[in-house]
Amino acid sequence: MAQVILELQDKNDGELKTFATAHKVAMTGNANFMSPSPTATVYDASLLLFGQKLDAITTAETALAVLRAEKEAARADLVVNLNARGSYVQGAALGNEAKIHSAGFDTKAPPTTTTSLGAPTGVAASGGDQEAEIDLHWDAVKKAKSYAVQCRLHPDNAPPGPWEQVKLSTRSSVTVNGLIPGTVYAFRVQALGANEVVSPWSDEAVGRAT
Repeated sequence: MAQVILELQDKNDGELKTFATAHKVAMTGNANFMSPSPTATVYDASLLLFGQKLDAITTAETALAVLRAEKEAARADLVVNLNARGSYVQGAALGNEAKIHSAGFDTKAPPTTTTSLGAPTGVAASGGDQEAEIDLHWDAVKKAKSYAVQCRLHPDNAPPGPWEQVKLSTRSSVTVNGLIPGTVYAFRVQALGANEVVSPWSDEAVGRAT
């Protein structure tokens, strides 16, 4: 037995109005359905009211779009005038902070400089993916611009020699290559900041080259 399918939830407002209007036309004078429920009067009034509200919304949305465009134009004009006022106040106040504030404007905070950096922490070393490599990683240091990595033989292999810089990185990880496979090395990391500010050296990390 055939079943009616409406799928009204899948229709947008315009599609619903078109569907409902087509149904009204199809039912008008249809000898198969002489006593529809709800009645034609009730159904037609419902369809008419929905159409009126839908048209009203369309009209309002069109008007709102116009208003938004006008608002954006007015905003752009106000921004131009505020920028001009900012330039005027800056020139007239001659950099006097109190005078600038009296005009209702804020002032820029003086630039800050990094005076100290903490030593890198969490330094860890592990064998690299390729032969004669060791991978290093550590926790990033706030305000660090780059990192210097130094290396030396670990005392397990020979008396420790001087530290030698082997890498300079802008990231908190590096791969050190060109090592002796199977040899244990010690590493330390230093953070480098702006204005030649440097951190203390990190604790040593030990790793065996692959």
